[in-house]
Amino acid sequence: MSFSVHTVYQQIFKIWRMRRFELFLCLIKPAVDDVLIDVGGYPWYWTSYPQYVKRIDTLNIHQVKWNNISEPHHHIRTLIGDGCSLEMSNQSYDIGFSNSVIEHVGSWERQKQFASEIRRVAKAL
Repeated sequence: MSFSVHTVYQQIFKIWRMRRFELFLCLIKPAVDDVLIDVGGYPWYWTSYPQYVKRIDTLNIHQVKWNNISEPHHHIRTLIGDGCSLEMSNQSYDIGFSNSVIEHVGSWERQKQFASEIRRVAKAL
């Protein structure tokens, strides 16, 4: 039997992703009335888990095709925007979430902007 590197990576990534999500639940302790923004994330990431919060907004620099009717137990919206310049008001979200995005926003200055913006719009990270 032969295994490809991709197959092995997929299995390791599933375990790593699950452990990281468990850590998120343990540290943040999301509540059913919380509203979460996932900057740079995608709706299908969240459909892998039960919905622990009232609503999830995913924000990307490009349009994401999402049919929320196909996932009636998940209240997810897709937004278009720049994580380095969020249009939301201060602390308009209970939880800010970003999964391995900051290293993709560009220069050190843009990374600092990204971190500052998500801290500004969310009460917890």
